[in-house]
Amino acid sequence: MQVRYFHYRLHPHGTVRAVRDLGCRWHAPYTAAVNCEALNENGHTDWYLPAYNELGVLYSGRSAIGNFIFAGNTAYWSSTESSSGAANYVRFSDGLFGALVKNTNANIRCVRR
Repeated sequence: MQVRYFHYRLHPHGTVRAVRDLGCRWHAPYTAAVNCEALNENGHTDWYLPAYNELGVLYSGRSAIGNFIFAGNTAYWSSTESSSGAANYVRFSDGLFGALVKNTNANIRCVRR
């Protein structure tokens, strides 16, 4: 699975990697998804909040992708709900996968279709 990341740069190996996060923390995954979908970066408007499995791909490639937050709040929202009141996340400091209540602060990394 290839995932294109927000603020991307072509890596010498031909993969697309992120340079940074969207730049803010959102209080709910819905707000994060809306902001990703509204993003217009370098003329690209096909951004979205990654699903749980896609966030796992980002975590697996975190060293090559770079610029993830590894101290403090290291949780990144996914667009995948675990219940009506919670959504899945990945904590990039240690790889913990789980669910957070939707009003919890977490980071986002938009990806391209």
